Amino acid sequence: MEDLMALADEWGYFYNKKGHDTYNVTANSLTIDAMRKNAFYFMNVGQQIVFKIKYSLKIEFVDNKCVLKFTVLEIYNNDKIQKSGISDYFASDGTLKDDYEEVKPSLEKTANEILASFTKYINR
Repeated sequence: MEDLMALADEWGYFYNKKGHDTYNVTANSLTIDAMRKNAFYFMNVGQQIVFKIKYSLKIEFVDNKCVLKFTVLEIYNNDKIQKSGISDYFASDGTLKDDYEEVKPSLEKTANEILASFTKYINR
């Protein structure tokens, strides 16, 4: 467990070279917050609007499994925090609102890249 926790913490430095916060560290879990440029986008009148996010990745090792929880904490456009949250792009039934079709696949791609990097790092 100590080796896995050390690798999880090391990954934070490896993947987030421009800085991150590691907190809520226990014997089998920790949380890492960091920024990600070009995290998701949508098209507006033919122009791509790109957003940066501050995300949280909670890493927990339980019963020989690694449980990861990815959360978008803040959204930025041109380095200015947006008042909207990720849920503002979705209707109450969970479908994407009109004109935001690119949000979900582009954000899923970002989340998958982050999670794949973590998985590859601790399994090396």
